[in-house]
Amino acid sequence: MADDNCSGGDPTTSEMFKEFANDTGSLLTLITLTLMSFTTMFLYLESSMYINQKIASSRRRVRLLCILGIYPVLSGTSLIALYVPAAHLLCSFTGSIFFSVAMFQFLMLVFDFYGGKMYVIEVLKDQKLPLASPPLTCCCPCLPKMDVNEKNLRWVKRLVLQVAFVRPIALFVASVLWANGSYRPKLAFDEAFLYIQLISFSSTFIAIYGIVMIFRASREPLKDFRITPKFLAIQIALILTNGQTIFLALLVLIDVIPCTPPFKSQTRANYVNDMLIITEMFFFFIMARVYFRTRIGNEESLQQVKNKIMLNAQKHFPDSCPNCGFKNDTTDDVNGIKIISHINGQQTDEATSPEDKENLLNQQGMFTILNGGETVNV
Repeated sequence: MADDNCSGGDPTTSEMFKEFANDTGSLLTLITLTLMSFTTMFLYLESSMYINQKIASSRRRVRLLCILGIYPVLSGTSLIALYVPAAHLLCSFTGSIFFSVAMFQFLMLVFDFYGGKMYVIEVLKDQKLPLASPPLTCCCPCLPKMDVNEKNLRWVKRLVLQVAFVRPIALFVASVLWANGSYRPKLAFDEAFLYIQLISFSSTFIAIYGIVMIFRASREPLKDFRITPKFLAIQIALILTNGQTIFLALLVLIDVIPCTPPFKSQTRANYVNDMLIITEMFFFFIMARVYFRTRIGNEESLQQVKNKIMLNAQKHFPDSCPNCGFKNDTTDDVNGIKIISHINGQQTDEATSPEDKENLLNQQGMFTILNGGETVNV
């Protein structure tokens, strides 16, 4: 099966380019992938500028940018691995750690779309969180459903948060073993690779499980935020990048991927994986920016802002506003409670058209609920 080329280590950059000198196809492929990766990074910078200018909430900006950063980060780390094959594992670890953090930020973005934990509980109080959810328990329909309350939301949040700690720790251990020369990407019972991958994938699946539970309950309430395509943009990228790594490792195990200079079998599989990731991230980012790089579905509408104000009115003045939680009222005066917006110190409740009020509210003014002589800022 193997010749002497298969027993050595990964080639250096200079050794790889010596082999590529007479291989025009490989050079053209590398140039094309480099352009695709840089295009992804350039589009991310442009999207960052747009989001910073158009999205008023600083917390939402950070979360949107973190989630969109999945694609250029994975593309950039894979590009480095194409030019420095020996750095593949280190680049893969870096991308995986960033992805783990971004998954938690997606859950926080969902909570932010509601307006915070209080609003999640208020909107979903009549719904249940299904424990029988993919990818872990979709085959267990007998499992009960949980009420949406603060305790259960905290539990779901921890399910997702653990991936931002467990997976980086597992990958850090893998990095130490790799530096010691004892971490080899082989599917064997006597290899640390198998067990570290099991821990990493288990942690990822648990986090996905928590996100899916919230997502299934939020599809209808958050449909105006286009939550479904945003969820799919992240999950498809996660499934493909992890699934193809296992698939290529299996192809190496059954000797489908050959050992030919300058790469041995596993190094060639890693190289193919990095090429696929760059290509996938390019197209996934183009799709994802349609939903993340826009004010549509990422900024609150006039009615959504007013709904939150009405909920605060109900909280602070329950006697005057017992049922004014979430309504479709078009006036600013509900059950005797007057809402006045203040922007730059000026009262703006005299705005005459819905468009005027929409523009004013988009400036993130301060709202005051007046109930007789009592006021509450929200």
